Amino acid sequence: ERENIKSYNQLNNKDKKYIINFYYKHKDILIRDIGNLIGISNRAVSRVLRESGVNTKLKNRYIIKNENYFE
Repeated sequence: ERENIKSYNQLNNKDKKYIINFYYKHKDILIRDIGNLIGISNRAVSRVLRESGVNTKLKNRYIIKNENYFE
């Protein structure tokens, strides 16, 4: 089962975009569970998100930025 898990070095740009999109669409899922669900190592998922500037703190995932809020 573990041999089908992709490591960071095996990821292409399409994989990385998929990880980021999956992360934002499934805000209630922990990073370690995302890796298991999509067949990519947890370490790779975490690294892709971090390198993309995604804030992975769970409490910050629910903040919706509305730049026009005070206008």
